[in-house]
Amino acid sequence: MVIDSQPIRDKARQEYHRLAEETEQVREQLEQFRKRDKPNYEQWYYSRFRELISEVRAARQKCEEKEQMLLDIQSEMIFGGADAFEAYERVTERYESAKAVDPRDADEDDEHDEEEEGEPDFEFGKEKGEEQRRGGEEQRRGWEWNGGSREREEDDWRNAGSSKATAKKSVTAHVKELYRALVRRLHPDKQREKMTRQKLERWYQVQAAYEKNDSEQLEILLSLCEIEDEETSERTTVSLVFRVTEEMKTTLRQLKTQLSSCKRDPAWNFSKRKDLTRLETTVRYALEDELEEWQEKLSSMEHQLNRLKGGGMRLSMRRRRAGI
Repeated sequence: MVIDSQPIRDKARQEYHRLAEETEQVREQLEQFRKRDKPNYEQWYYSRFRELISEVRAARQKCEEKEQMLLDIQSEMIFGGADAFEAYERVTERYESAKAVDPRDADEDDEHDEEEEGEPDFEFGKEKGEEQRRGGEEQRRGWEWNGGSREREEDDWRNAGSSKATAKKSVTAHVKELYRALVRRLHPDKQREKMTRQKLERWYQVQAAYEKNDSEQLEILLSLCEIEDEETSERTTVSLVFRVTEEMKTTLRQLKTQLSSCKRDPAWNFSKRKDLTRLETTVRYALEDELEEWQEKLSSMEHQLNRLKGGGMRLSMRRRRAGI
């Protein structure tokens, strides 16, 4: 009993065309955002809020430095057995010494360390070389003792290599057949004015698949071209048409995920905005809130450091008064 698969092909082809059209629309929106909206927004953003951005960056950097200092003091108290003031003094002295170190001295120390570390490796390399030489001699003697088995192994290798070469040759012939069919459809010289961005992208995919000798990918690409040109051949099976459609659905889902992320960006549709007053107010408030947040955090950490320093000074004054 012969089953007519043409209706199934037609339905799958219609679904593919619908997905392809939607995919192209999403790609155009992403391209608009990346090539126009985002660059224009960044230019406007940094020119309009340059001073405020610099203040936020400076406050954030100071917070990171103070936070690292507090972590070092805590580590000194836990692992060094020091009290809070002693840990503060040690860390402060270490930070000041690190700032005063000459970079040229550090380079000389690094070179000296590299020389010291290189000596044991030389001896280890000699021992390793001797082991490899002895192993090679034993392996050579083993081949001499088992000459017959070695010859049989070499024959097996030759036979396996010839069978692989034959298989590769047959696959390559099939790949060439697919490649020629795709060249007739996608070559830039044949397309000329009809060459679209999608066809050019597919042409690059054809080149990559041909270099990898990937006949499966070439079959999929040829099926895509046939579906887009409203024609199918015996090569384009129903399962292949469905597979191409599923791959298109996967691509569309990935693009929509990217699009959703872009729509949450303040730069979305920036090129189409005529009145930027509301956007400017929103961005300014966001930067000011961020700056205030960093400044509060910085003030809190500086207060902690001052308490450590002041507490130690009061303790030393009480000890001097008591004659300790």
